[in-house]
Amino acid sequence: MRAFLKHHIAPHLNDTLFAYAAYFWQFGKIPNLRNPKTFNEYLRHLILYEENALRNVAADKLAARNYVAEKIGPGILTEVYDVWDDPAVIDFAGLPSAFVLKANHGSQMVRVVTDKHAEDMEDIRSLVHDWISTNYYLEERERCYRDIRPKIFTEQFLNDSIHGVPPDYKFFVFDGRVELVQVDKDRFGDRKQNAYDRNFERLPGKLYFDTYPEDLYPQNFHDMICIAEKLGEDFSFIRVDLYSVDGQVYFGELTNFPMGGLAAIGSEIDKFLRSFIP
Repeated sequence: MRAFLKHHIAPHLNDTLFAYAAYFWQFGKIPNLRNPKTFNEYLRHLILYEENALRNVAADKLAARNYVAEKIGPGILTEVYDVWDDPAVIDFAGLPSAFVLKANHGSQMVRVVTDKHAEDMEDIRSLVHDWISTNYYLEERERCYRDIRPKIFTEQFLNDSIHGVPPDYKFFVFDGRVELVQVDKDRFGDRKQNAYDRNFERLPGKLYFDTYPEDLYPQNFHDMICIAEKLGEDFSFIRVDLYSVDGQVYFGELTNFPMGGLAAIGSEIDKFLRSFIP
């Protein structure tokens, strides 16, 4: 039913009607987007009503790197090997054995390659072609994606001596202040996540995915807080994704509206997040 609504009804709705319809399709109730009460309503409110040109910069994964370099400096950026407009001309032979392939114009357009010699590069090229052909704005009507020119780029694969693929530290920044830290483990496998307050005290319940028992506290946590707050100071809300690899902080991405405001949040953590909604 949802696929039918998405492909046959949604194209005929303007952004305002779509915002209400998408929320209703997902949660079975009409949202209060003018005066949001839940975190998801707040995100959908921002999508529909907020005007902030920096949202467009944050949404473009290549433009966001330039923003980070200006705000923090280039030292926290991973190396970018190359950028292409056309998947057909991607030079896999010139890439290292391990790399990360991304599209700049959408969410979850990421392919981690740990050994290119064990991969079918034509399958990957086909995947990338699907990315390039996707108008991500039409997926959830997040206007910050509407005018991004699609590009494909490859960047450095981060490998931590302790964890291998490093945990993701995702900082929820409200008006320049970190209030919640989401820590994802095994993001590309059996993904689990914990949620913490700004003092790294674990919050009860789950955010989006099931929790795990250990606490992956990074020794440079204070530095990460400072970086996240600096990058988020010009937004009413933004999620700043960082990595800590062998004592070095690396930038991941800026996320305007986590999960598009359309993923179920554990009730206890949603209650915690509500206290930061203006």
